[in-house]
Amino acid sequence: MLLIAQAAKNNVDLGPLVDQFNYVLGLASTATTITTAVDTAAPTCVSGAQFDVFGAILNSLKNLDVNLQIQSKLHLDDYAASLNFN
Repeated sequence: MLLIAQAAKNNVDLGPLVDQFNYVLGLASTATTITTAVDTAAPTCVSGAQFDVFGAILNSLKNLDVNLQIQSKLHLDDYAASLNFN
């Protein structure tokens, strides 16, 4: 997996992410629909010692050159827009 290889190259500890990624990659399908909602409740984990998921991923991908093509559709109320990035 690219992220694991880049993490090793950049000496970044991915902590619990490796097991979580392996679980997702083992699923028969990852097709899904995402629905968003604002969560106004207080965080359930407030120990101050949470694993820095975003930092680990961003530090793992430093110095990586990529070429991504993204195609998505966004529906906000009655307005729809196709968002395509090359």
